[in-house]
Formats: sequence, structure tokens, C-alpha cells
Amino acid sequence: QWITCVAVDEAGNSSSPVSAEYSVIYRFKGFLPPLENPPAFNRAVAGQTIPVKFEVLDADSKPVENLEQVFLRWEVIDCSAGQPIVDIPETYLEEPLLKHLGSGRYQYNWQTEKRFADSCKIVTLDLGDGSEEKHTFLVYFPK
Repeated sequence: QWITCVAVDEAGNSSSPVSAEYSVIYRFKGFLPPLENPPAFNRAVAGQTIPVKFEVLDADSKPVENLEQVFLRWEVIDCSAGQPIVDIPETYLEEPLLKHLGSGRYQYNWQTEKRFADSCKIVTLDLGDGSEEKHTFLVYFPK
């Protein structure tokens, strides 16, 4: 995003416009239950909807109340990492993909695919703010 400023002194003289590019970067507070943050693997049934709950603050540690969309990206990873496994209860959700829960907390309903069975994924949540920071969680989908 861009911002343009013009300075005006008490005599009414103004400067030439100066523009600068800026980014709004959110402070990600982590994933909330039922997900566990890495290094834990979350166990889920392939094909189930996983409620991906998280909290986001602004630079002043105030809740972000206007997040409009997020993106999930997943990659296959080796399941032999030997990390602890935490079960995600099966949930059937008919709600919108992104739901504002209040106080900077959100829920994205990730509909997994049956073909994920017998695999592990690292899932990255992108807040759409241009941040280089990766917000990830790990999922194991048994056979």
C-alpha cells in the first residue's frame, strides 16, 4: 500500500508530495485448540473439516477485527519425524470458511480431502498481509 503526505507550515507554504510504500503486518499469536502448534503433529481423519482457530493482533497488541480472508497452503512431509500426536475430534461444520470469533480470534474451516489418508502435511496459514513469517501446523492423516 502507498501513502502520500504533504507538509504545510503556519504561513501556508506546502511541500511537494512525498509518497512511501508501507505494509500492515499482523502479530500472529498462534493456533488455538483443537490444533496444537509445532512440533506436535495433529491427527485428523482424511476428509473431515478441521477448525483452524488462531489469534491476530496489530502492532499495538490490539485485536485485529477486520481480517477478511486468509489462505491455507499445504505440502506433503515425511511422517517419520517422531513428534507427539494430538487428536483433532471429528467436526462437521456448515459455517463460512472464515469466521470472526471476536477479540482478534478467527476460525478457518479447512475441508480436508479423503486422498490425504496415509500422509502427513505441513500447513501454512497466510494472513494476506505480505509478511515473510510462516504460520504453520502439522497434520497426520492415518489410513
